[in-house]
Amino acid sequence: MSVHLVIDGYNLLYQAGNLISQKISLEEQRNKLIELLTSYKKIKRHKITLVFDGTNSPPFLDPILTKGITIKFSKRGELADSLIKKIAKKEKEKAIIVSSDNEIIEYSAMQGASTITSEEFTKKISVTNFEMSLNSFKEQDFDSDEKFWQGHTKKKGSSRKLSKKERKNKIKINKLIIF
Repeated sequence: MSVHLVIDGYNLLYQAGNLISQKISLEEQRNKLIELLTSYKKIKRHKITLVFDGTNSPPFLDPILTKGITIKFSKRGELADSLIKKIAKKEKEKAIIVSSDNEIIEYSAMQGASTITSEEFTKKISVTNFEMSLNSFKEQDFDSDEKFWQGHTKKKGSSRKLSKKERKNKIKINKLIIF
């Protein structure tokens, strides 16, 4: 099943302050965010839709396809939240909604979509995490199958099992991480 990332654009921009300078214009911040997501898309190849409020939007409102990322602006007077909710309702369990807005998170979860906060998503896509993940993958010793599989046969952790919905959500969120 392919994953469709639906991102609350301005919400993520606010959370990505450590990755994108807040001292540049809003348009430049959006462009930097698109560049960051493009780099992420090259590695993970997820379908990505970036949704912004139409208040500060360019004059055109049709969805824009830029570097493989669909960018949508809500209509004037409409919030990006309602557009994200429409997409969540349409995509259901195919979608991963990226937002820190509790209303969007609750609604999306009711529709069957997985959710992740903007702050968590920022951590997952940061360049540092890319490099750390790639380096840790390169450093693993895959020469000895016995050594590789030895640690994977023992059960670990709590005996409490997550609900089926929580396990599905966890699997989809883990697809965001680069290994």
